[in-house]
Amino acid sequence: MADPTPTSPPASPDPTIPDSLISTTDAISYWSSTEATITGMLGGYPQVSRIDLQSSSNFLTKLRRKSPHHPPSKPLSRIVDCGAGIGRITLGLLSKVATVVDIVEP
Repeated sequence: MADPTPTSPPASPDPTIPDSLISTTDAISYWSSTEATITGMLGGYPQVSRIDLQSSSNFLTKLRRKSPHHPPSKPLSRIVDCGAGIGRITLGLLSKVATVVDIVEP
């Protein structure tokens, strides 16, 4: 039995609410047409950049220096990589600074 409640058209994106600008239809279309390889996941680049990983490491170290609870010299007990993709940051950085890495990938 069909739902008798009429549905309204989707609301227009509101630039003051960033999540309203996300189109799941466009995202599904893009990732469905992208090659399931490192090159595809990295937007045409054939490998993970060592410079990219080093920049992320420098950023994390600077953050940790400001925290009295998480100094860079002590491993983190747990960390999460949200939007892990192919896991380049997980493998190349986070697994080296934390005991446990949780990966979230929609």
